[in-house]
Amino acid sequence: MLKIADQIFEMEHYSFCPSLTIGQDGWEVSWCLEYKAKAKEVDELSWAPRVRSHYFSSLVQNPEDLNNFKVTLPDRDPEDNEPMFLLYVFEHEAIRNVELSFGEWKNNEISVSFSGISNVYASEIYGNNLPIKFEFNWKYTGIIVDEGDEAWAIKKFSKFFNPEKFLPPESLGKGRGFIFHPLN
Repeated sequence: MLKIADQIFEMEHYSFCPSLTIGQDGWEVSWCLEYKAKAKEVDELSWAPRVRSHYFSSLVQNPEDLNNFKVTLPDRDPEDNEPMFLLYVFEHEAIRNVELSFGEWKNNEISVSFSGISNVYASEIYGNNLPIKFEFNWKYTGIIVDEGDEAWAIKKFSKFFNPEKFLPPESLGKGRGFIFHPLN
């Protein structure tokens, strides 16, 4: 569920994944988060909120290290000074004071909690500095490598992770990269 101020929205879809991408200092482990809620009417307006991040590298490198991990993320991406997280309701607005908390791993699944503050500008009640919260259970299915060539994807992946702990890479489609699924 997603909560904006006192409004609760049912989840429609979420994605959260680690991937290897090109960063300011070359290849790095980055994370992407998207959470989409089902539309509902609030004060005679249709809201279909969505939270989305740019790729961010401010988390741990290895997903296994997320066990009972808590982090406050910067408001802006240090590379391009763009907001790290955005809330889409009517327009996109930056989300500030973002905190991510993780529970304990249980069978390749971990609970994730997100909180922050953003603006909606729907009314006097739903205007500035509204608290945003949502939770979901993330099933860790693998790490994406943003590389079109399988041999290069394996080489880049091996710089950060032990390939013996993963299945052979699976193509995400021509030119779309590869995903490395964990063995267990």
